[in-house]
Amino acid sequence: MKKCLFIILIFIFASGAYAQQIKLIGGFNISSYSHWFPSERYRAEDVNFFRSPFRNSKTRFLAGIGTEFNLNDKIAIEIDVVYSQRGSTFTFYTPFFSTITEAYYMNGVSLPILVKTRFLPHPFPYIIGGGEFSIILSHSRKTIETGESGYFEIEENILRYTKRFDFGLVLGMGFEMKVSKVSCFLEGRYNLGQRNLLTSGEYYPYFQTIKTCSLQILAGFKI
Repeated sequence: MKKCLFIILIFIFASGAYAQQIKLIGGFNISSYSHWFPSERYRAEDVNFFRSPFRNSKTRFLAGIGTEFNLNDKIAIEIDVVYSQRGSTFTFYTPFFSTITEAYYMNGVSLPILVKTRFLPHPFPYIIGGGEFSIILSHSRKTIETGESGYFEIEENILRYTKRFDFGLVLGMGFEMKVSKVSCFLEGRYNLGQRNLLTSGEYYPYFQTIKTCSLQILAGFKI
């Protein structure tokens, strides 16, 4: 894992040496899982079949740096390195009049490789699309049960039951405005995860597929 992070850092710094523009990025993730991770205690039925980032969602933070290479006046290649926090929240009810909430917290480093296309000049928006590779650094679940029997809370580290690499397809749109020598931008990206993150084993002998989806709202500037 450390070798992968080292290779990514070397890649982005080497790219930056030849890049025409450097981007500083910040924003937030509205993310969700397609299914809950199995638990020894509970079985939720609230499943996100349609991969909406707003269902069972959790809003978290992201920040990073990127490089941009202009191929011509309409097409550019963008490569970013982003520290990304994702997650999901599932709430369901038991026959014993209690409410159970499972909140997931996933942290990782992502490498989006995107094509940026501008059909019309400023101030018209541009379109971006491509893929995003992610290394998952940590993954935990907090389970809270409230009801007539009282309050119960437990936090688990579920990284060992989570695959360490993810890949998603990215499609988005953004606006850019030049202020003096700096270009400011506002961007939205939809990331549709393609890999089942659930590992198999004795603890998780289930067959559901767990994939991520997220709506990323980004802002920053280029120098």
